[in-house]
Amino acid sequence: MALEFPSELNPAGLNGRYLAFARMDAGPVDTDAEGKDKRVHYYAKYLIGCRNKETAEGKRPDAFFKDAEKMPLEIGPLDTPGTGEKESFLKAGFQEARKKYRMKVLYNEKPLAHADVSIVTQSGWEKRVKADAEGTFLITPIENHTKAERCLYTVCYKDPSTGEHHCSNLSVMITAPPPLWISKAGGFDFWATLGSGLFIVYVTWTIYRKARRDHKTMLEFERYRIGRG
Repeated sequence: MALEFPSELNPAGLNGRYLAFARMDAGPVDTDAEGKDKRVHYYAKYLIGCRNKETAEGKRPDAFFKDAEKMPLEIGPLDTPGTGEKESFLKAGFQEARKKYRMKVLYNEKPLAHADVSIVTQSGWEKRVKADAEGTFLITPIENHTKAERCLYTVCYKDPSTGEHHCSNLSVMITAPPPLWISKAGGFDFWATLGSGLFIVYVTWTIYRKARRDHKTMLEFERYRIGRG
């Protein structure tokens, strides 16, 4: 299935972050070979960024549907104060290697405590993490110096009250980190600028001090000449 975006999904043409998802009911499945069929549901989510210079910004940015009827189980990104990621984080469906991101898992619009999350990339990098009591966890995507690659976050949960299984994922693109020389150059520029500023302050202070000393010497000379006169 292909969606033409944003013509039909975004008739107003507003800028911002949009969510797209697909849902499939797999029906009764014996997932754990116990001889009993359980109903299984699959969900897939993707974040889309829409940018147009002539279009206004949307007023409801979010990374979660928060709709238990359509998508009971979902995983998504949060802004991460103190780690460099703010509201413009992710640039829609993107994360950057070597940067730290805070993610969250929701079930029926509430945080899913201690959820088990699997992360896998196209290159074969894998990681498993467990969310905290608030359904959140921190993740630093794998470092890749050469190219971007697709990453898939997956979480599964069995509802003890219904016995149904839910499996949800979020697909993002992991972009390569900037070359190492750029970060070094940035550090060099900072210290070079700071050094230049300190040097200018020192020269200015030296000139000022010398001017005051010369002025004091001239005053003493004038007093001496007047006294001799």
